[in-house]
Amino acid sequence: MMRTEAMGFTLIELLIMVAIIAVLAAMAIPNFLEARTGSTVTHTLAKRKTVGDAIYRYEVDWNSPPVVSNSTHVPSQWFLTYKQPSGLGPL
Repeated sequence: MMRTEAMGFTLIELLIMVAIIAVLAAMAIPNFLEARTGSTVTHTLAKRKTVGDAIYRYEVDWNSPPVVSNSTHVPSQWFLTYKQPSGLGPL
């Protein structure tokens, strides 16, 4: 005997599937945004260390720190020693 019914998903099954996907997306988006913030902080700290290294090399080459303006010197140790911001979790 031949079946005349078409095989497919019912409306309830499709709605449940959409609801499951929405729940999974709702859990994934905050984690993605937190990871993005953490990577931005890490990138900024890496740039700061690079600037500190450059100032340190300048001091070694020229035996004096670079002059910014009005004879103000920039201490390279300010750039080389930094603290991890609190409240952001492990980086």
